[in-house]
Amino acid sequence: MKLEFKESLDNFDLVVNNCVSLKPTGELITEESGLSLKSDDFVYLPHRACLTMQIAGACVQLGKQDQVDKWIKASIQLASQPGITRSKLDIEMGKLAQVYSQKRKSYYLLTFEIIYLLQQMPKLPNSVLLQVITEIQSIMKKLDMNLNCSTPKQYIGHPFFPDFVSGLMLTIVCYCFLGDSEIALLFSARLVSVIDHLDADFAYL
Repeated sequence: MKLEFKESLDNFDLVVNNCVSLKPTGELITEESGLSLKSDDFVYLPHRACLTMQIAGACVQLGKQDQVDKWIKASIQLASQPGITRSKLDIEMGKLAQVYSQKRKSYYLLTFEIIYLLQQMPKLPNSVLLQVITEIQSIMKKLDMNLNCSTPKQYIGHPFFPDFVSGLMLTIVCYCFLGDSEIALLFSARLVSVIDHLDADFAYL
């Protein structure tokens, strides 16, 4: 079952497309009105790259694939901008955005990886954890892969091998928080057999 979001991004996207932009001089320009304000007149938003990556994850779940690229690129730019609003979390999200932009072949698992990296998995109720496991299994089928296969090494060198490893890792985490250590150990054995073949770019997994 696909995870659903209650709010649509349509209105938000409209706002962003007509949003204000900060010039290097510190002057704020509204694109529609041409109104010029000083930088003291606006509020700094912390964790901006983290926020835009979460929006990218929401777009994945909403099926707005055409917008995912845009938000990932925005995250890369925001994470690379020095300043008082850039946090360590922004930098980490920027690295994730770079990996997805340059190395990953699909965005299917982006939402779940963001939830994991933001350490939100422990806060998910059991029903949602089970839903995540089901969704991951469905994604693997789309990629013509199977987390339950007895020979996981067959996927080494596969274009979606990082997704396979990510799927294993996320499934293990979900079962751990569900308290089902036996199933978690089964998937862990499969993960251990292939993890050394994963490119260094995916070390965060």
